[in-house]
Amino acid sequence: LAQASRELSGDFDFSLVGRRLDSYHSPPSVAMSEAGQPPISTAARDAFLAHSCERLQRHGFGATHLPPKLREWLRGAGGRQFIGEQRSILQGLEESDAHAREMAWLVRVVQLQLREKAPQVLHEDVGADELTPLLELVVVATQLQHGWQVRAKLQVLDGHTLLHQPDLAAAVDGWEVALAGVEGQAIDCWRRASCEAAFWSAVVA
Repeated sequence: LAQASRELSGDFDFSLVGRRLDSYHSPPSVAMSEAGQPPISTAARDAFLAHSCERLQRHGFGATHLPPKLREWLRGAGGRQFIGEQRSILQGLEESDAHAREMAWLVRVVQLQLREKAPQVLHEDVGADELTPLLELVVVATQLQHGWQVRAKLQVLDGHTLLHQPDLAAAVDGWEVALAGVEGQAIDCWRRASCEAAFWSAVVA
């Protein structure tokens, strides 16, 4: 059990970056984080997101991440096909010549598809509590290599544009929330596995 728990926790130490995530959102004028370290670069954050997606692909989200009925539907053929369709849309974000407006619309199309499908499955109205975790699931399925770089490009859209085009504003805000949510879920998953590994190591010591 101790060996199995250590394997479950994996080789990547999520705490090394997890403790510094707040520094990414610090204003550019803040050169150092509270721990005396420079803010995480976009490239480093993308690498961390990739590790997060890989971990969640292997071990899954927490049991309470989605409503049971929605989770069951996603395991079926229809759910897998639906997620695959959304994944193919988000893959367009990796195109190097994509403009910020195009990227925002790709994200928004997926958001709208999720908002249409979830009530059909649950037979009830849905909100951010259901839609944000669904977008997180699509992000993990897509396994983007430059998710935070996409976020940086979306920041090019000015306040005037976002004010008059709420769909784009929803895409910009929702994308960042989803990426952070994926990382948070991966950190929680790793912490649970690490605690279990430490427990069993102590037991057999």
